[in-house]
Amino acid sequence: MILALEAYISDYIEGRRTSPFVRGILYLISKGFACGVHMRNWMFDHGCIKQIKAPLPVVSVGNIIAGGTGKTALVQKMGRDLGHRKKVCVLLRGYRSAMEKEGGGLLSPDSSSIAVSMCGDEARFLREQLPELILFVGKNRCLHAQRAAEYAADLIVLDDGMQYRRLYRDFELVMLHAEDLYGKGHFLPRGTLRDAPKRLARADYIFINHVKDHAHFDWLRKKVKQQIQAPLIGVRMVPKGIRDREGNIWDPSLGVQAGVFCGLGKPQSFFKTVQEAGIEVIEQLALPDHTTLGESQLMRWACAARDKGCQLLVCSEKDWVKLPLLDSLPLPIARLQAMMEVVCNGVAYQELLSKVLHLTNGCDA
Repeated sequence: MILALEAYISDYIEGRRTSPFVRGILYLISKGFACGVHMRNWMFDHGCIKQIKAPLPVVSVGNIIAGGTGKTALVQKMGRDLGHRKKVCVLLRGYRSAMEKEGGGLLSPDSSSIAVSMCGDEARFLREQLPELILFVGKNRCLHAQRAAEYAADLIVLDDGMQYRRLYRDFELVMLHAEDLYGKGHFLPRGTLRDAPKRLARADYIFINHVKDHAHFDWLRKKVKQQIQAPLIGVRMVPKGIRDREGNIWDPSLGVQAGVFCGLGKPQSFFKTVQEAGIEVIEQLALPDHTTLGESQLMRWACAARDKGCQLLVCSEKDWVKLPLLDSLPLPIARLQAMMEVVCNGVAYQELLSKVLHLTNGCDA
């Protein structure tokens, strides 16, 4: 029921439905949501709600819109870039997971096979990609920040931290989406804003994802610079390969036709990345964020994709960790491996890494 409602509202946000009455209702609700956001920020800004200081440096990675900007990819990149010098602890909420509901805790290094329903797709993805990370999952990230020092962590990366103001952060990093900088111009549920654009003025560094080239970055810089003074860094997701369950790498240059699906906040961005990898997308399926196909749904969609001439099914790496294990699919299934790369203002990104390392007494940056 909740997922169906989210999909229904998403249709209005994206313009796929156009009823003026429903849009008016969503607009009124969004005004109430905006008032709540402004009041909460005011209380933090004026010290009515106190922040808790962790015993370690904290780097917050967040956004001002709901889903799909690339926060997890940036957390992965920073974990990789800093992890070979320092012990990095990542704090995640574990959205809609059992650990979120039950108080949370440490996700142990030997838990790569833990069910996504237990820890959430982002935690499971990061555990598989970077097993050396210390991962805490749960709502109470202030508690987990205090515990991080007990596990010999040098620094904390706070995932989805912009709205979690209870925990003091040394660096505020914000990720924007190049094709939707300000959430359609409205707060949830009329648009996708979940924080005020003026909060960007408090950011230390701002990343813009899905930057095409330097000309595109310069155009985006002019739009964003009206709001902030922080350095801007342009990034994009770069395809690194297509690998199936058996470990086979599919070569797009051989003319692969595929059915592509994902449960991400901005599915069209993923579909474009698949096309950039050289895959011909014959069929595509966008699921609500953080969801995946059940066994019967996957089987039906695989059969439909096969009947339309597809040779392969392709999903994102976050969807990959949620897939049911089916041996009788009519088509092989693979994941697109992609990494976030800095494409504009790499000097600012290296400056950021140096500053973070300096906070952990890592002046060898």
